[in-house]
Amino acid sequence: MISRLLDWFSNYLAHRKGLLPLIGIGLVIINLILQFFISPDHWLTGTNFLMHLGVIIAIFWNDVSLGVVRFLLFIDKAPAQG
Repeated sequence: MISRLLDWFSNYLAHRKGLLPLIGIGLVIINLILQFFISPDHWLTGTNFLMHLGVIIAIFWNDVSLGVVRFLLFIDKAPAQG
């Protein structure tokens, strides 16, 4: 089930190469706008969560997702101990 979901998500994003960077830029802009409307004491604006998430999605997502997929595939093919 998870394998099919990952395949579908991967194929969906393969045809939309600029989608993840646009989502990341959008999250950074939302973070900037929220700085004006939410108190700096609130955890969302105090930690700049959306900005960090946007940067991770926009810049590092492809490398991170490939690493996670490779790790999961390695776990599936690991020899059984015993």
